[in-house]
Order: sequence, then structure tokens, then C-alpha cells
Amino acid sequence: MDLITALGIVAGSLTTFAYLPQVVKTWRSRSADGMSWSMLIILCVGISLWLVYGVYANDTPLILANLFTLMFSSTILAVKVRYEALPKLKAQRSLSGTHGTTVLSPAGVTSLGQSWELETEVTFSSPEPESSSPVA
Repeated sequence: MDLITALGIVAGSLTTFAYLPQVVKTWRSRSADGMSWSMLIILCVGISLWLVYGVYANDTPLILANLFTLMFSSTILAVKVRYEALPKLKAQRSLSGTHGTTVLSPAGVTSLGQSWELETEVTFSSPEPESSSPVA
């Protein structure tokens, strides 16, 4: 193995495994809230193109680094789809299945599965008797 190949393997390993802590955090928390959809999609497409380029160039470090990076970034994207997009789709479907009946929260936001009630207590007291002495 020549020096340039070794350099490529080390560089690819470092940039690839930099994603590992984010994958672990995302997997454990079941949330990728802090990561934007556009960034994740663009990242996965870009890594896929680098992988194709590496295959055509027959560059083993490039292939391995992008293969693992694609697996890691795809895992983050899959968690985002599973725990963010799918619940929203299910909520929209169940909302449309209620024949137009919605439940409104106090903030005016449609909520599913929760019922909000406004409780008020009104008390009436009898008025104070008026005094017979004139006020000057």
C-alpha cells in the first residue's frame, strides 16, 4: 500500500466515523429534529454520487469511506422519516378520516387524540345593602 492510499484511508475513516456519534444520538433519542430535511437529502445524494465516482475510478478508500458514510447518513434520514414524517402523515390521514371533525386546542392548533375543555367558575353574590345615610 502506497502513502497516498494510506492517506486516503485515514482521511476517509476520520470523516466517515465523524458521523457515528450523531447516528448513535439520533438512534437513541429517536429524533433528528436538529437536522434539516434538505441537508440530509442533499448529503445522501452527494455521498451516493461520490460512491459512484469511486467505483468508476476504482478508488478503494473513496468507495469504502462513502459506503459507510452513506449508511450512517441514511440511518439518520431513516430515523427522521420514521419518527417525524410518518407520524405527521398518519395524523393527517386520521384527521381526514374524521369527516371534517377537528378538536381545537386553546392555541387554535388542531390536535388529535386530545380533548380540550375550558373550565370556568362563575359566582354571583347578592349586592351590599345600601346605607340610609346620605353621603356628603
